[in-house]
Amino acid sequence: MPFDLAAIGQITISCAVRYVAWQQWKTARDKLQLDRYEKRFRIYNATTDFISAVAWNVSGNIGQEQVVKFDTAQSEAFFLFAGDADLLKFLDDLRQKAKYLALWKEQAKGQGVGSEASQEWEKLNNWFHDQLDAAKHKFAPYLSFR
Repeated sequence: MPFDLAAIGQITISCAVRYVAWQQWKTARDKLQLDRYEKRFRIYNATTDFISAVAWNVSGNIGQEQVVKFDTAQSEAFFLFAGDADLLKFLDDLRQKAKYLALWKEQAKGQGVGSEASQEWEKLNNWFHDQLDAAKHKFAPYLSFR
């Protein structure tokens, strides 16, 4: 069998091209994962910032900038976490209960510590304090590098 140097050269070049293409595909996949991670982490940060702002705000009202930031993150989450109805419901619950907390705080003014309004406010405020840990667990599957 004759030794065909041209055929071996073509096979070597095609293998090298194939290897480079595979490396480019891996790089693109890793870049996509990193981009997705950064966007998801931004939503996680906006969520925990919102929870902290609501839970630790003694005046009952949080800043409009904080609400807008969370609302924007919640809108982005619809697309980045589309398959996780539980996480999307969690974000919706945070937003709704923040409204209720502000309402109860307003109603509790001047009614005293034992009033129904102050008890409801305290119950919701305690719920918000627990949500920082809950958020960590809800977002963890999307923010790990496995």
